[in-house]
Amino acid sequence: MGCKVVRIGDIAAINANQYSVREAWQHIQYLDTGNVTRGCISSLQQLDPSSDKVPSRARRKVKPSSIVYSMVRPNQEHYAILDNPPEDMLVSTGFAVIDADCRVVSPGYLYYALTTKATTDYFQALAEQSVSTYPTLSALDLESYAIPLPSINRQKQIEKVLNDLDAKIALNTKLNGYLAE
Repeated sequence: MGCKVVRIGDIAAINANQYSVREAWQHIQYLDTGNVTRGCISSLQQLDPSSDKVPSRARRKVKPSSIVYSMVRPNQEHYAILDNPPEDMLVSTGFAVIDADCRVVSPGYLYYALTTKATTDYFQALAEQSVSTYPTLSALDLESYAIPLPSINRQKQIEKVLNDLDAKIALNTKLNGYLAE
């Protein structure tokens, strides 16, 4: 059972779909980088483009299984996988939207590979070298990052174990909240 190493850019599209105001959506559900941490979305802004000011950064389109990963200060862990996003959802250009090529990589496996502590630390170190006023990654940084890629069946097994662990952690956190009350 071999495992090859591949670049993210070879197994996923990054920022493939952009919104244009000419599309004239009637409603927008907007996700900014500050509204997501470690896979948990705290809120979506509900916007009516005919009456609300839509942020200029509300440009990236998402689809089911898109991964959103903040390009600013990776150590703050503003990332999530969007299992079933609303059709009228846009995310900030502060995110990279990563869409896995499902023929070769499971979106969940890719998400977990991008969100390990080692990956986060690596991206933070890269971001700190940017010439921006604050630590920022580039799409090229993501595209060139390499991950181990086992068979698709093995990826799905790994993803299931990690999903189960995340569910258990979420349940324990909820129970701890009840106990604290």
